[in-house]
Amino acid sequence: MVAWIMACVTTVSYSVSLNGELHGYFSGKRGLRQGDLMSPYLFTLIMEVLSLMLQKMALNPAFKFHSHCSKQKIINVSFADDLFVFVNGDTGSVKLVRNVLEKFTSVSGLVPSLPKSTVFFCNVPSQVKAEILSLLPFREGELPVRYLGVPLISTKLSFRDCRVLVERMERKVDNWMSKLLSFAGRLELLNSVLAAMYTYWASVFILPMRIVKDLEKRMRRFLWNGGGAPGSIRSKVAWKDVCLPKDEGGSWNPKYLRCEQSTYDVAYLEHYYQPGILVGQMDPFLQDKRQKFLGDSKSWGFDLELAKDFIYSSVELVDANGNWRWPQAWYDLFPVLINVMAPSLVPDSVDRLGWREVGGKIVHFSSWEAWNNLRVRDNKVAWVNMVWYGQCIPRHSFHLWLVLKNKLKTQDRLAVWEAGSETNLRLMCCPLCNYGRDSRDHLFFQCSYAAKIWSIVKEKVDMVNVKDSWSSIMAWIELNASSKTLEHIVCKLVVAASTYFIWQERNNRLFSNIHRKEEMVAQIILDMVRLRIMSFKIGRHGNYRKLLETWGVREDEPG
Repeated sequence: MVAWIMACVTTVSYSVSLNGELHGYFSGKRGLRQGDLMSPYLFTLIMEVLSLMLQKMALNPAFKFHSHCSKQKIINVSFADDLFVFVNGDTGSVKLVRNVLEKFTSVSGLVPSLPKSTVFFCNVPSQVKAEILSLLPFREGELPVRYLGVPLISTKLSFRDCRVLVERMERKVDNWMSKLLSFAGRLELLNSVLAAMYTYWASVFILPMRIVKDLEKRMRRFLWNGGGAPGSIRSKVAWKDVCLPKDEGGSWNPKYLRCEQSTYDVAYLEHYYQPGILVGQMDPFLQDKRQKFLGDSKSWGFDLELAKDFIYSSVELVDANGNWRWPQAWYDLFPVLINVMAPSLVPDSVDRLGWREVGGKIVHFSSWEAWNNLRVRDNKVAWVNMVWYGQCIPRHSFHLWLVLKNKLKTQDRLAVWEAGSETNLRLMCCPLCNYGRDSRDHLFFQCSYAAKIWSIVKEKVDMVNVKDSWSSIMAWIELNASSKTLEHIVCKLVVAASTYFIWQERNNRLFSNIHRKEEMVAQIILDMVRLRIMSFKIGRHGNYRKLLETWGVREDEPG
């Protein structure tokens, strides 16, 4: 086994990927790389040896466990390349731990990183603290302990404790402000980086509401204003609508953490904290959703609907003789309990917790189910696959999302807001055709300028029967948005690109006095779609040959 492992460690080789193709090989000089599939297994094997050494050391009468670790006999906790060692604050116990670490270093070759290693004290006399620091080559740290970027404290987080999270987000945004990012680029960074930072902390702690609002304000400002001064650019879409799931009209899907506590964690929490405290501190709405069932749910002697009135409790509801043990106050609240027969429990059955989901079905509890019950909801939209799909052009898709929600700053919407003087409002007209105020329905594609562009580009796709009106576009979307055929994907690209570049031309004429002919804009749209088709991995499927010929793409070009 050792020979097999060392063969894997000493024969590592690498190649370089250039333009999607691998070139050359060279040998690795540092063993396994980070991210190698073998790395976690080897780390577990090695740290298991350290755990066994520490457990053997704990048999020494001179060793004392940490006061909160003695029942479970916890000495060390490992994660990735981080190691926590818990020990009582006396020199005898610390000497034993130091000797084990030195022996482990000599055997494995793994040396503690002194700049990153810290010792923390709590309720240790100054003299004993000085003696311990003389035994260990580590610097003294300040509480609270930070592990994997979050503070480890037993009390509720305060605003000051979470301030570091806000500062990290501010630094990220400041680094991105100098880059010319589109709305789609900001949305991707928001979803993959900023929201991930927020979710990481929220998966560990209940964050103060002040911090939550502060973080959401910064994310909202970054999306619409690029992180600039507040108030300089007005949000196009309300934040609650932005955060909706995509199939309900939102623009990004929040990441959900499905967390399950291990038996080891539960045993520790149950011993050092009041049983049921984690559930007892939940919002009353959540308490009403979480239910306790006695044994097999089929053995209940009354309608399960009654269960919704009783939240999780540490009180056993059935005694050894099979009789109910309702709290006396419950009889006053629910007189029906007097006539309720106790269930005949299935032998060897155990109590279990259930969660009543939105539709009323009892399911296994998860953080996603809790979020799904509490979140803001909206109706499903038929156009979700028209906007968000794997082959889309992100900046075009974000713009089409704004078009579908009618959130562009067109003149008809500005008039409702009474933006500008009364004279300017009367003089407003479409900058493309100089006739009437522009609106979503006018620009896409009733305007004579936009209609000519649409008549040119739709000839390239199977949309000849789609008329020059937004209602006709929506009718096509409802029928074909979910289709995954290449022809319909290209149609979706054409619609999104057309709205994007027509809106761009409208703004150029208003603010830059730049005018382009209809044929030029149509050609830009077609060129953009053609470039996107060239990036598809179509292969040599015969059914797509006609489409490739229509767009002037050779069969050996895609992919």
